Amino acid sequence: MEVSELRIHPIKSLRGISVQASQLEPRGLAHDRRMMLVDADGRFISQREHAPLALVGVQPTDKGWSVTAPGHEALGIGNVGTGKALNVTVWRDTVSAERVSDMADAWFSNVLGFPARLVRMTDESSRPLHEDFAREGDQVSFADAMPVLVASEASLGELNSRVGRELEMRRFRANIIIRGCEPHAEDGWREIRIGETVLRSTKRCGRCIVTTIDPETGVAGTEPLKALAGYRLFDQNACFGMYYAPVQCGSVRVGDRVLAK
Repeated sequence: MEVSELRIHPIKSLRGISVQASQLEPRGLAHDRRMMLVDADGRFISQREHAPLALVGVQPTDKGWSVTAPGHEALGIGNVGTGKALNVTVWRDTVSAERVSDMADAWFSNVLGFPARLVRMTDESSRPLHEDFAREGDQVSFADAMPVLVASEASLGELNSRVGRELEMRRFRANIIIRGCEPHAEDGWREIRIGETVLRSTKRCGRCIVTTIDPETGVAGTEPLKALAGYRLFDQNACFGMYYAPVQCGSVRVGDRVLAK
C-alpha cells in the first residue's frame, strides 16, 4: 500500500489543496484547518449552512495564502496575525484563537453577506481530543473531530459503484488517501506507519450534508449519503473514512509506503 494523495484544508470549510509532502504534527498535517471563519458570536461557519463556501479556494504564496471567490478580487493572508485574542466555538469546544486581519474580516463578510471573522490557531491555542478517544497530550485543530482523516481509493471506488457515477475524493475532505488496499480496509487497522510517522485509529467518520455539495457548483444533492446509508450505517451514521491520531510525528510524502496492523 502507498499514499496516493495528501490533502490539507488551510481554512476550515473552504476548498482543500493537494500537496506532495507534509509534516505530521500533533494537531494533524501542517496547515490543515489551522484557520477558521466564525460569525459575530464566535461560532464556526461551515459549508453545512453556507454551501457556496465550496467555491472559495486557498493557495499558498511566498508570503502566506491567497484566497479566491467567484466575483471577488483575491485576498492575501500573511503569516502574522493581529495579536488580538478571541474565544471561538467549534461544536462544543471553546478555543482561544487570534484574529487574522481586519482586511480578511471585511473580505469574508462581503463574500458571505453577513459579519464574519477569520481566526487562526496559535501555539498557545489548546483543543484536546474528546475524552473517549484521547491519550494524554492529544490535541486537534479546528477539524470537526480528530487530527487526521484517512480514506482509500478502493473505498471510493466501491461507493461510486453503488452511486452509479464518479464522485471525487475531495468531497470527503480526507487528509491521507491510500492506494492498494481492499474497500474500507482503513476501518479495521489499529495503527498505520507512513514513512517516519505512526498514527492510531480512533473512530469511523460519520458523514454529513457537506459530502453532497458539488465542489464545482456549490449545489447540494442526495449522494453519496443515500448510497452510504444503504451499506455503511453504523449507530445511525452513514460512515466513510476513518479518523486517526498521531503517535509519532514526522514527514509524509505522496508515494510513501503504508504499513498497517
